Amino acid sequence: MSLQFLDTEDTLNGAALFSHRDLRADGWSVPKPILVRGIPYRLDNESLPEGFRQVLDPHEVPDVVILTEPNSARFLSERLQPALAMVVPVVDFGRGETRGISHLAPRADMFIYTVSRTCLNSLANQIEPMVCRLRQLVPTLSLNPDPETILLARLLVRNRGLVPRHDPGSRNIVEYADRCVFPDLLALAEKLVERGLLKRRLFDALIICPHCDSARVYIRPRPTCTGIESSVLPTTTEQSLGSLCLDCGHEMLVSAAVERPTYAYDLTLQLKSQRGSR
Repeated sequence: MSLQFLDTEDTLNGAALFSHRDLRADGWSVPKPILVRGIPYRLDNESLPEGFRQVLDPHEVPDVVILTEPNSARFLSERLQPALAMVVPVVDFGRGETRGISHLAPRADMFIYTVSRTCLNSLANQIEPMVCRLRQLVPTLSLNPDPETILLARLLVRNRGLVPRHDPGSRNIVEYADRCVFPDLLALAEKLVERGLLKRRLFDALIICPHCDSARVYIRPRPTCTGIESSVLPTTTEQSLGSLCLDCGHEMLVSAAVERPTYAYDLTLQLKSQRGSR
């Protein structure tokens, strides 16, 4: 499949075309072969199962990319057209390492321990619907699409919205996996909300340090003296709530901290079309 683009005056209007396509691929049989590209190194053809073909021509569009070395996600935008690099499904090859989904390489959607016919066949149910949606969307991406159009295409290929996860090791406490692809992810998501292409819902409300803007704030009781010390009556205390920023060490009353809502973003119903002819 050769890479083709449709130039439009307004690429975001082009995103509206997505709602007229069947992007779900429910029950579809993806036309074979599935085109796979190894980045940064080529794959061993003997490791590819029947129905998969390795892409060697740099002008040919892969259906799936397999990262063949650690920290190789940075090569995606160098080896692929930039917009495609942000949308194409990515498999992380861990070279036998034992690690879970929380340790996926940046931009990766799936993880395999080794590139083999068995491992790739086991991913077929996950890969094929994504491939089908990607093939639908590739022609709608122009040479210079705006970032929110690329974000929308990425979400549609994966048939999901933006759902954050809690990460206690992060200053933000809440992280979005797609932020590694789009540094200004939330600003783009809000633009899609304004256009009715995403729907926002409350995910969590975080306590933010007003001193350093970190969300790693620890709330704890603070004793407050309410009695008068004497030889007859002991000093009495009441408990009030205070907070401590775990990043900058700033102490404050809970009332002085800032509450910040965080949101998940779901694809709207208008992006899910009725099944049409292929």
